[in-house]
Amino acid sequence: MALRLASDGVLQHGRGDVVLFANTTAEHPGTYEFARSVCDEIESRFGVPCLWYEGCAVEAATRSGYTRSRTFRLVRREPATDGDDPRWPGYRSRGEAFEQMVSWTRLPSRWRRMCTTELKVRPGHDLVAEWMFGGPGPARRGHHRDVSLAPAAVVAARYQGVLGREEREARLRVACGEPWARPQQDWQDFTTVNLSRPSGGPRGVADIWGRFGVAQRFVSILGLRADEPERVRTAMWRSLIAEGAAGTHCRDRIQPAGELVYCPLSDIGIIEGDVRSYWSRRPYDLRIPDGAGNCVYCFLKGPAALARLAAQMDGDDGEKDDNANGTPVDIRWWARLEDEYGRPSTSQAGRIGMFHDTDYESIMRRAADPVPLEVNGCTSDGIGLRVPCSCTD
Repeated sequence: MALRLASDGVLQHGRGDVVLFANTTAEHPGTYEFARSVCDEIESRFGVPCLWYEGCAVEAATRSGYTRSRTFRLVRREPATDGDDPRWPGYRSRGEAFEQMVSWTRLPSRWRRMCTTELKVRPGHDLVAEWMFGGPGPARRGHHRDVSLAPAAVVAARYQGVLGREEREARLRVACGEPWARPQQDWQDFTTVNLSRPSGGPRGVADIWGRFGVAQRFVSILGLRADEPERVRTAMWRSLIAEGAAGTHCRDRIQPAGELVYCPLSDIGIIEGDVRSYWSRRPYDLRIPDGAGNCVYCFLKGPAALARLAAQMDGDDGEKDDNANGTPVDIRWWARLEDEYGRPSTSQAGRIGMFHDTDYESIMRRAADPVPLEVNGCTSDGIGLRVPCSCTD
């Protein structure tokens, strides 16, 4: 979608348009390669800047003292290394930001989802607010001391669950594992397009929430297709609610009052087949196996489809390499996450995880000898592996 909009002149650098890619650190490796190719083409051919970002947590002062608060950081389109300068780091891909989100809140589940909201939407709004201010880049976030100031008890208290001491300490190691400050960054370091913004200019945030008057307007263009009506409705409904979300006392803080959501693919009737046809004529494409999707082992796919997928990914035709071991492309990563962050339960399930009556460990065992599994009256053979993405939360 972004490539078509840029080629048709809908996206314009002179107006301040920017293409964003949110890295949850749990993407399929093919997603990074594809997003890099698309962004490189958009910048080189059409002069529209593209920025990659990740969610992160820094220490900030509140009325009750210092604690961790979530924000974003810009990342380069190259993998992170141990020697990266914190001012222009590479992107991470081993689930780091995803696990930190879990350590702060809880395990996501089919009933309480927050992956998209916490790792894409909220950090993205923070980025947009700083971009629209017109400064040279994001200002420093976090305090200026050289030691952590957030008491462990305050950080641990934010976890939404009943924890024993060992579980609490394990979560603290992850929740407080990142640096307590994000250094000042410059937009120009993360795009090849000349932004013509003075490097010494002021840094700040635009009032896209309407907290101090009329909210500053901006348009978010989402690549949701016509055959994804539920996702489109959710996005548009949030935008409608946001019209009344201005003010400091509103409880709905997901969507800024100044955001106008537009879904052009849905409006003109583009469906999955049209997208596949478009990319089949291009020199590169999104190289992800059918059924895997961007979030390979997302719990929304259901146990049956996940068992089949795990068998496929580990089989001779799988596309997982040794570098994927212990990452979100490996189902064992999900089993480990669920085991470490699941809460005790009094029911027969034993622990509360991402599913109601099973867990990733059980799904792994099913994958070793996959048989048709009944889900809502249909077998996994019947529903196949290609489960439509429905996440907007």
